[in-house]
Amino acid sequence: MHKEIDVKKSKATYIILIVAFLLWLPFFFVLSQAENDPIIRLITSAIVLVALFTDKYIHEFCHYFVTRALGFECKVKFGLLMSECKVFGTQTYKQVILGSAAPLLYYIPVSVLVLVSNIAVPYKWVFLSVLILWLSSMAGDYQYIYHALSNKDAVFNDNGTVLVISKAQ
Repeated sequence: MHKEIDVKKSKATYIILIVAFLLWLPFFFVLSQAENDPIIRLITSAIVLVALFTDKYIHEFCHYFVTRALGFECKVKFGLLMSECKVFGTQTYKQVILGSAAPLLYYIPVSVLVLVSNIAVPYKWVFLSVLILWLSSMAGDYQYIYHALSNKDAVFNDNGTVLVISKAQ
């Protein structure tokens, strides 16, 4: 068995991104209309843009640190639309899952802190809209996790945006 999953070419990646965008759009539209002060609207928009811009760096470095902690060499590459963390070495399905789910180690604690904080409720809604986009940035990671769980007896090589699945020796 030899299978390659290219998340750049996968329909599932684009379906996840489109659904997330469609979920996010009403959030952002309602939030932008809820505030009458143009300065607050500008600040809110700036917060969302900064959160989205910095996400790809945080996201990929989460992959980097977790896969390094698992004992693998890896290289992070940032692109305009898609970034990647290439892992050198053969992984088990559990290692693929841990590496792929790594951004949740950032997203979950930040979400909890924001939601239990004393931040005004409208800003919590702004954060939830950002969280939708952050979670959608894991579209390729969800596919890696799915294929790892579906092929527990295989070994995996992660080429950044292509997961190579091979029969274990």
